[in-house]
Amino acid sequence: MPVRNEEEHIRASLQSLLDQSYPLSEYEIIIIDGRSSDRTKQIIEEIRNRHPQVRCLDNPPGIVPTGMNIGIRAARGKIIVRVDGHSIYPRDYAANCIKSLEETKADNVGGPCMTVAADESLSARLVAAVLSNPFGVDAKNYYAAEVGFYRDYFGPISEQVNGASSFLDVGCGTGRLLELFVGRNLYRAGIELNHSRAEFARSVAKCEIFEQPIEEFSGQRFDAIGLINVLSHIPSLAGLFVKLKSLLSDHGKLIIKTGELQSHVKKAALHDWGIPDHLQFLGADTAAFIAQNYGLHLQICKRIPLSEEIFSLNTWTAKGRNPLRNAVKSAAVHLPGALRVMRSCYEFIHHESVMSSFLVFTNY
Repeated sequence: MPVRNEEEHIRASLQSLLDQSYPLSEYEIIIIDGRSSDRTKQIIEEIRNRHPQVRCLDNPPGIVPTGMNIGIRAARGKIIVRVDGHSIYPRDYAANCIKSLEETKADNVGGPCMTVAADESLSARLVAAVLSNPFGVDAKNYYAAEVGFYRDYFGPISEQVNGASSFLDVGCGTGRLLELFVGRNLYRAGIELNHSRAEFARSVAKCEIFEQPIEEFSGQRFDAIGLINVLSHIPSLAGLFVKLKSLLSDHGKLIIKTGELQSHVKKAALHDWGIPDHLQFLGADTAAFIAQNYGLHLQICKRIPLSEEIFSLNTWTAKGRNPLRNAVKSAAVHLPGALRVMRSCYEFIHHESVMSSFLVFTNY
């Protein structure tokens, strides 16, 4: 169990592991602490004093991959059960996993993940709703959509990353962008809060993926940082940009792809205005405000009407979370001229009230 700053969850998580139906004398619990700055380690020690099968090891780098390696090397058993410090496990979880391993002869087994709100607050229920959505959990569909998206956008992003020695992709999803940079002399890392997407990203991008909010991230500075289709999902821009500036190297680039709204926008211009799809949109002057208030220089601001993306072939062939909408999209793709007609109608009604913007800020 690799952990860092899990004081709110570690006690309940450990208790669920100690309460497993599998014989307690037959397994050990290894916690690898990434130099927690809260009471995580103290709570672990309290539990360890009562349960000698609990061990706590030190993880100086503080990241999950090194923590996993430390724990696996120290393990005395033949079977490794990978667990998280913010999860609660059913009483038969370990027994069922071991039974499945023995019966199927598989190399790796697991069970479904159910996201539960930490409390009754709107933000907690929002996170649970988003992560429990089938599209939010289905990494393969999400990856397929990313493949289509980056056919159009990898070129301009790659141009901005040229010459950089390090790149951080915030909200990296299933890792397609990081995967496209494989082979370059470039240190790559990603941040992704959705666990299934993060695991998928590790498998395709072959680099470190951190499962923590950007505001809590600590580490090296980066020559380039990407936020591709991420800003509308972040509750507060203030803390975000303070943190991003601290992570950017001198003259480093912040690459953003996001939506911007004009003052005359109509609600019908977007089908997914609010929670859980989006928390906010940028206004036409927000980019200049960000540059002025956070010590950044707005180097590039390219805007295209959102209709170019909404009615692109890539958008309409990407699988979404609504089966009925997927069927309609498939039919439209195979109907000659349908996308062109729909785009013309959309533009007649909404003009250029919603823009898809490519922004590049430099740190000075």
